[in-house]
Amino acid sequence: MKKSIFLCLLVFCSSSLVAQTKMRAAWVATVANTDWPSSQHLTVLQQKKECQELLNLAVQLKLNTIIFQVRPHGDALYKSAFEPWSDRLTGVQGKYPGYDPLQYWIEQCHKRGLKIHAWFNPYRVQHPTVKEPLAKNSLQRKAKSWCIYLKKGYVWLNPASKAVRQYVQTVILDCARRYDIDGIHLDDYFYPYKDFLPASGFPDAKEYSAYLKTKPSKVMDKEMWRRHQVNTLVYSLHKGLERLKPQLEFGISPFGIWKPGFPKGVKGTSSFDSLACDSRRWLREGWVDYLSPQLYWPESAPQQRFSSLLNWWKMQNPLNKKIVPGLASWRTEPKELINQMKRCEYDPKVHGFSHFSLGAIQKNSYLKQQLINYGRDRK
Repeated sequence: MKKSIFLCLLVFCSSSLVAQTKMRAAWVATVANTDWPSSQHLTVLQQKKECQELLNLAVQLKLNTIIFQVRPHGDALYKSAFEPWSDRLTGVQGKYPGYDPLQYWIEQCHKRGLKIHAWFNPYRVQHPTVKEPLAKNSLQRKAKSWCIYLKKGYVWLNPASKAVRQYVQTVILDCARRYDIDGIHLDDYFYPYKDFLPASGFPDAKEYSAYLKTKPSKVMDKEMWRRHQVNTLVYSLHKGLERLKPQLEFGISPFGIWKPGFPKGVKGTSSFDSLACDSRRWLREGWVDYLSPQLYWPESAPQQRFSSLLNWWKMQNPLNKKIVPGLASWRTEPKELINQMKRCEYDPKVHGFSHFSLGAIQKNSYLKQQLINYGRDRK
């Protein structure tokens, strides 16, 4: 009897220790002033106060990692020699905000024992919320040939351009080199979602024709060729960061469905086909330290069931890289959200969770209190 009780206690303590060491993260989105700063017209002191309030909430929630968006659309929330200061800070692209936001976030995170990952959007150059005038060193001014104008006011860099890929990597490695961050993070925007595209699709016929003229021994169709462009960037970043700062974690948060039918019964947008993202390969090849698939559906969703997708992703991980599911904290009912968090924390093949987003939790007083209570009860 005593032996059985001892074994139960041992298993419980081991499970609690595993749960404590996993990544408990939240995204902080700056695009369109989603989470921070709340407005383009705040003073430096007001911006810093909002930062502190968000991070104090992260501590209350017992989080340990902040994924902070530093490049929402070809701009910078840090001092960059390559790109203009983000208009999210002042309302004017290129205007110095009076301090270095990323450096401040790093200091405030580390002061609280939080890790901080710098989040980059690699290819988006213009968001509909960005207004003229553009800064002189905006990509739309200094590299017009790289820019592709899409629907709804979006402008994109061409993933098929070698010069673009080298530039994006240079920007990211420069930030990683100069700042005391704990990780680099990319989101799900590689080739754009169909909502942004003209009826004719992404305009890269010229680049694909140029590829065909090289007479490759094994011809890739256009979809495979696009995935190759994305894979090239991901692999290059993986190797570049490994050489520069091997202690940094490199993570990506792809759309949660790799392909419809994987697992059986799943339907929805295909990350593999529509966004040219072979996110399963990144995991299997070990090109990322963690993958945070956006599993933004409830257990009741018949064609995107949370547990079905999570179990499938667990099976795609032969190298035991970190799987850190993204949770739809802005729309999931609190009880279900907490159940998803528990599953991620106590499943030995899952390595934590990430809330989208910290600002969404802060704005929902009921959800915030429920998650604070859950964090308080955690061992």
